[in-house]
Amino acid sequence: MGERKLEYWIVNGITVSRSLLSLAAVSMIATRESNLMAAGLFTIIAAVSLDLIDGKLARHWGVQSQEGGYRDALADVTMVTAGLLGVGIAMEQFPALCWLTISGLLIPWFTFVRWQQVRN
Repeated sequence: MGERKLEYWIVNGITVSRSLLSLAAVSMIATRESNLMAAGLFTIIAAVSLDLIDGKLARHWGVQSQEGGYRDALADVTMVTAGLLGVGIAMEQFPALCWLTISGLLIPWFTFVRWQQVRN
């Protein structure tokens, strides 16, 4: 992997940035200020777009790895959880704790399903 080290770091950096963008989006949505809520929505869209990019780059450069697949699965779970939390926070009639509970049930399932896809 010596000659592919830069490509490996780029792809994994994009994957980690997706998780950070998702967490930033929840923080923006939690303010319930319309401008920041809109920015949070666009931040989640950016994270989803990066999901497409990092997978294509990994395949194109041939830097797929089991660890990278696991990081990708965790970033996917973070994005889904951020989206659910964002919806729960934005909808004032549903408490965010309800969405946290649903997310807490879905996270292990999404992680298992995604990990099985990565392993095969």
